[in-house]
Parts: sequence; C-alpha cells; structure tokens
Amino acid sequence: RSLYTEGILHMRANLRLLLSHHGMKSFIVTSCSPKEGKSMIAANLSLSMAQEGIRTLLIDADLRRPVQHKYFSLDREMGLTRAIIDMFQNPDWKNNLSQMTFGDLNLLLKLQKLSGMVTLQLNSSHPLKLLYQNGMIIAGNLKDWKNTERSKLEDISPEEIKLEFSDSSGQHHILPALQNREVEEFFNEFPSLATPIHFSYNLFEKYTFPASVEGLRVMPSGPIPSNPGEILGSAHFREIIKMLQPKFDLIIYDAAPCWPLSDVSMLSQVAEGIVFLVRANRISRDILLRNLQMLKMLNFRILGAAFNDFDIKKEKYYYGSYYHYHYYYYYYYYYSYGYGTEDQEKS
Repeated sequence: RSLYTEGILHMRANLRLLLSHHGMKSFIVTSCSPKEGKSMIAANLSLSMAQEGIRTLLIDADLRRPVQHKYFSLDREMGLTRAIIDMFQNPDWKNNLSQMTFGDLNLLLKLQKLSGMVTLQLNSSHPLKLLYQNGMIIAGNLKDWKNTERSKLEDISPEEIKLEFSDSSGQHHILPALQNREVEEFFNEFPSLATPIHFSYNLFEKYTFPASVEGLRVMPSGPIPSNPGEILGSAHFREIIKMLQPKFDLIIYDAAPCWPLSDVSMLSQVAEGIVFLVRANRISRDILLRNLQMLKMLNFRILGAAFNDFDIKKEKYYYGSYYHYHYYYYYYYYYSYGYGTEDQEKS
C-alpha cells in the first residue's frame, strides 16, 4: 500500500478513537488556504470510514470552491443550497399541503416566520386549531382538544392527518393563549407529530447520493450562493443537518479554508470537531498556529492536523504530537487513495 493510503488509514484509526472517546459524530476538514488538499482528504476519509461499516455523510460545505461533485461524478446543482431553496423557500408550498405532515408545515412556518391558522383534522368533528405568529404557536384549542381526541392521535399516523392553513385573521381572538411550555410538552408527548417526515425523506433521497462504497452518501454544494457564510449560519441549514443526523453515524464537512474565518465559524454550530490539513512548505508555522488558535476560540475540538505532500526523502519521517495544542501530526506522501489525483487537487 502507498504511504498516502497508510496515512489515511492511520488518520481513520486515530479519529475513530477520538470520536468515540468524546462521543462526537461530526467534524470539519479545512486548511489555511486553498489548494492544500483538504477536499481530497475529506473524500478519502469518508470512503475509509464507510469501509469500516460507519454510515457516513460527506457534505460539501465549501460553498466558494466546491469540488466533491467532481470526485464522485455528481450533479453539483442538486445539493445543499438547492435543498434549502426547494424545501424552505418554495412560494407554492400552500398548494402542496397534501404532501406535508404537520411536522413539515410547522417547520416551514417557523423558518419563514409566518403567521396564520393551522387546522389539523383527525376524521372527527373536533379539529385542532393552532394560531401562529411570526412562526411561533401563540394560541389554540390544545387543552380542550387533547381531552377529547388524545386516544385518536395515538392510533393515527401523521400522514393521515389532514391539514389546512389560513393567513386570515377571522376568529383568532376566540382561541385561548398557549405558553411555550405547553406546546413543548405536547410535542414531547407526541414526537412523531412534530417530525418533518416528508422533508426528511426528500432531503435524503433527492439531495444526498450514494458513493461506490456502501454506507457513504455525498451531498454536493448545490448552486454557489453569493453569501456562503449566511447560508451556513442560517436556521435553514441547521434544520437540514438536524434532519440528516439520525440517518448517519458520522457527518464529515468539507469546509472552505479558514481564512476568511466566517464560513468555518458558522459550521461550529453543527460540527463538533475539526481536522486541519497543511500542505508542506506552503504555510509557515506561525500562520498555522495562529489559525489553530482562532479555531480553538470557536470552541472547536481540534482532532488532528495532517501534513500533505510531505517528502520523506528530504525530511525526517515520524509520527508525533505537539502537546501544547493537543493535536496529532500525520506525515505521508500525497498519492491517490480513492478519488482524485495529485494533478486534480493542484488545479
């Protein structure tokens, strides 16, 4: 096996130990600057993890210079940003209520901060009415409805509940006010009701794609936005990750280089750790340590730092650790492991 392959396998072994020890299920792969090889490392780490039976999702979160779609021969357009547009910014959603569960509609109203009345009909003459204001439930006949319809809710699937939405203001005043605590208790009691079932299904089937290794799926970037940092820091993005998390054991984010810092800092809301990629003889030690210090300020757990394109004919070859910053160095040749070539990554 090549030294590159050995390096990937060594990283996988160490990362599995660290992730298990800290109970972590996600990490970012980034670098100081472009063209250091972080995207190929992210791809090959994902392949290697999946080969170990770990259900892995690789998300191309480099919304400035995405390349994962090239490595895996995918359509870049059907990815992260397209999912946000199609699912949460579709102006025709009112005409598609029959394709939604209450969990889908509740999430949509929350993200778009809409106001109006939602009616849930369980094949009875006593529907549940909930009044939304700026995406939040503020009133409804929840208490009375629970007393009479509770048993029916336990026997019916969310897909069977008929939904209606009205943004008119008529009769809203007759509904009793609801506290946030009451709404949360209701959703906790019936979690399937609040689950965005169709959104979760469509997200998995339409915007993540199987790779050649069983257990690995890839989410391309989607259309490149004009505001990558805002997208990654949005509630829409966080909800997408929340829906995907139960379907995978591990999520790996291929992130933009950490300068400018905005994109990586936004990912700190969804990712737990970070792997830093450095191309040998490209970045000075001072710049590297400065970037690592900034990442630590974002409360990232630095899982490892890897040297790429390292020439063992010129430098001493060893494995070690720099204990002041508590991260490992892995040294290996830059050579093909799974997808991509040296020429591709340098282009």
